[in-house]
Amino acid sequence: MPSNLPALDKTWQFFHGVNAPSASYKDRLFEFKTALIGFALSPWVVASSSNGAAFGNNDDVDHWASTADMVTNSWVVLRQPGLGATAQLMIRVTNATAQTVDLAFNSFGFGAANGGTDGTATVAPLPAVGTGLFGSSKQLEATAGTNHRMEICMSTDGAVTRSNVIQSGSDVNNETTGWIDIELLKNPTSSVKFGGVSGAGFIRFPQLDNNPNSFARSNDVTARQWGLFDDLGGAPLTQISSECYQSTIGEVAAMTAQNLLGPNDFEGAFEFYPIWLRSNNLGFKGILGVRFDRWYGSTASPHGTTFPAPPDTPANQFIQFSDHILPWDGTPSNIPF
Repeated sequence: MPSNLPALDKTWQFFHGVNAPSASYKDRLFEFKTALIGFALSPWVVASSSNGAAFGNNDDVDHWASTADMVTNSWVVLRQPGLGATAQLMIRVTNATAQTVDLAFNSFGFGAANGGTDGTATVAPLPAVGTGLFGSSKQLEATAGTNHRMEICMSTDGAVTRSNVIQSGSDVNNETTGWIDIELLKNPTSSVKFGGVSGAGFIRFPQLDNNPNSFARSNDVTARQWGLFDDLGGAPLTQISSECYQSTIGEVAAMTAQNLLGPNDFEGAFEFYPIWLRSNNLGFKGILGVRFDRWYGSTASPHGTTFPAPPDTPANQFIQFSDHILPWDGTPSNIPF
């Protein structure tokens, strides 16, 4: 284990899903939504929703009581003041039969109360500025013949929400897939604004992709599709993420964790590498901010490794998912399962 574990910037709360057979995108997103509104501190709140018949805009009524309410063209909007006064996440079912479900985030919010257009029973609300960052939920479906489990950690101030799905089965080896990250950044550049306020935010949603772990790769093409919003002081809201990627100490063509395949030579310990967001876009080149309490780990450290590992105490304060290390709640690792 590392000889000097990092101090945390934030305090964290956790949701551990149950091991369950392969299920639909709707199942994953309903579990995700239910967990977010169920946290004890700074929970997400249902602001608006529709089950295809009953609906309401910014009335704080939840019309998604079960996956049966997730019919074609139904939608739900969640708000999170920890990300900003108007920050909202929308989950929308575009085709229940084909199980096409997507997500959108907008730091200015959705609906007339936020300067946009209210939704109807079958049409999702619109934001005043831009469209938000959209992502498909394809990777939230566990592969046929596998079990899955959703893990979510959220900071107690609501500024950081992170979710991933772990799969286990005959054709997968406890892969981490379907990352959903919605968070503010530490030490953001003041030239970027998020919801009209100086400071960058990092948003990552799952997309159609053949590599379940690609979102954990520093210079992977898919990973570079995610990123930050630049409000430019107002309209239009522009996404500057096409050349935005995660980087770390000494990273050139591949992340340090991939270059350092084993423990260091000093204590025989695996090291934690801070993660920052860089952009190569013209006019935005440079570091836009650092991710709170998240690090790259060595690829030689197995997926599911906890730090410190028992019998060292206090044990299991951090866990490694794929190549990323996140805070953990002290419970033993349940990977593999």
